[in-house]
Amino acid sequence: MIKVRRKLSKEEYLDVEIKPYREMFLSGVFGILLRNRGKDDKHVCFEILGEDDGYWFSTNGTASSAWFENLEGVVAEARKWCEENCEPDIHNDIQYGWKFKY
Repeated sequence: MIKVRRKLSKEEYLDVEIKPYREMFLSGVFGILLRNRGKDDKHVCFEILGEDDGYWFSTNGTASSAWFENLEGVVAEARKWCEENCEPDIHNDIQYGWKFKY
């Protein structure tokens, strides 16, 4: 099982280009940030981060297949958080992800 945490350690930092976010989920290699889709839009969007020597940055979507389990673990934690803390974003009786309650 992959250990997932919610905060950076004192030795870690985010790339300055990363936009404001609402929630963070970090494993040893990958991270997920949750944020609003827009200023007045509470739909939950996510950004996948990678890590190198304590530096967290937005990924370009390419990684070794050795890290599947790590990515799956962090995605599962982010989804679980949405299921417990967000509302389904439903349009025309179809759920299209989640939206923040606040």
